[in-house]
Amino acid sequence: MNLLASIADGWRTVCSAEFWRMLLSDDFNRGYFTALVLVILFLLLVLVVRIVFALIFRTRSCRAVTIEQEHGSFSVSAAAITGAAKQELEHIPGLEVRRIRLYRRSGKYILAIGCAFAAGTRCSEIALEIRPRLLEKFKEYFGIETIGEIRIAVEKISPGAGQRNDSGTDDSSVRFTGF
Repeated sequence: MNLLASIADGWRTVCSAEFWRMLLSDDFNRGYFTALVLVILFLLLVLVVRIVFALIFRTRSCRAVTIEQEHGSFSVSAAAITGAAKQELEHIPGLEVRRIRLYRRSGKYILAIGCAFAAGTRCSEIALEIRPRLLEKFKEYFGIETIGEIRIAVEKISPGAGQRNDSGTDDSSVRFTGF
């Protein structure tokens, strides 16, 4: 109770006219107070601008890619795009695709791929191989040229990621868990 009383007493002091008269009594205090107010206003302005930019330029999850054509539009679902990507990537040894998401930012689409690589695999070389291959397939299959970026995230290095057994199933201990 003593803490609450001291906090209440502090607020009473700050809200009193005597406190403000003493604070603004000479030029130095007025200048210091003005600078303090300007810094607080500047920080609030930066916060508001950051929120506005975050709302305007945010990356949105996408359900379909729409392609404008001469006599209408053509829409390809995100499921079709991710299915084509998984089908294309399953043939790469040492790679297991764990998740694929399609996003949109400023009219361009972003394909985010989460992968598990087998131990000893050169991830950067495979990533360089994947990007042009997928862009070519999307253009070939669907006519999509608006995928501006393919992000590849290494989620796990596994001893047997992407290795197939005789029945064609994945032998690795890494499994797709969704989001």
